[in-house]
Amino acid sequence: MPNRFEVQPWELRASASASRDVAESLIQRGDIAADESIACLSTLGGFTSVSALATIARSWQGQVRYIGEGYFQAGNALRMNADAYESAEATAVNALQLPHG
Repeated sequence: MPNRFEVQPWELRASASASRDVAESLIQRGDIAADESIACLSTLGGFTSVSALATIARSWQGQVRYIGEGYFQAGNALRMNADAYESAEATAVNALQLPHG
């Protein structure tokens, strides 16, 4: 017997929204953390490691942003799949209601 599944577009949209919320939060918090880290480096004047630490902070910010963008893209994909499923279902329902002959 074949496996059966149901698609609930509202659940896909809820997951899409949650994924985009995670993306926005990650990106925002990553930006804040990097900016605050770099601001703190000004107190380390004279240390040779300051420029390396600034580079690390910006690199970390870029990686967090990259992860956040992945969550944002996943959210968009979920939303697009919900739309596509609803469209396909509407097309199938309309096709079944057409008279044959």
